[in-house]
Amino acid sequence: MREYHVRICERLRGRFPGSTRFNIYVKTAKAAERVKEGVGKFIEKKLKLRVNKEKTKVKTPTKAKILGFSFWKRPSNWVIRIAPSSVIKLKAKLKVLTKRSWGISMDHRILRINQLLQGWINYFGISKSKSAIVGIEELLRTRLRVIRWKEWKRTRTKIRELVKLGVSKGLAYQHANTRKSYTRIAHSPILMTTLNNNYFKQLGLFQLLERYMSKHPSY
Repeated sequence: MREYHVRICERLRGRFPGSTRFNIYVKTAKAAERVKEGVGKFIEKKLKLRVNKEKTKVKTPTKAKILGFSFWKRPSNWVIRIAPSSVIKLKAKLKVLTKRSWGISMDHRILRINQLLQGWINYFGISKSKSAIVGIEELLRTRLRVIRWKEWKRTRTKIRELVKLGVSKGLAYQHANTRKSYTRIAHSPILMTTLNNNYFKQLGLFQLLERYMSKHPSY
């Protein structure tokens, strides 16, 4: 442990930024409590710095978070994953960019979404979190379908656009006159098969899962 204390000082050359966080990983909960107490005393007594007791906690790797990442355990090893809170933050940002009350063109909206997703996956792409990526894309496509359905507005416009996408006139008429909410119609089979991933890909939407899989070809 003393070796680790020295490394902290050498690494930061005795200077800590205004708010510095670091994680220490040990084998057991008992060792974690001992290390937490020892490092806390060292920082406060030797370095004369304050330790935030509320934020200094002992957690399992699956519940800990560092720089937006967390971990999960396989039978033979530990694997890095995207922390659940990081996924929640991204979804919140996407919901802002996909508000149907925001009166901008689909092209400009997709441009803004692409800028967000490209930067996000470049950072989090090293993780093993395929299911989280799939969930993000599903949410995004649902909200884009809602926007497109609202953009079509009139019944005759909806019929015309659905027919263009290969839907029969009878079925297009039936769905264009539906009283279902935007969200319910966005989850309907007819919109999920017409306003699908290929549809938005042709509009230029960044393919988050495709980029992720290019980083993990053996997933």
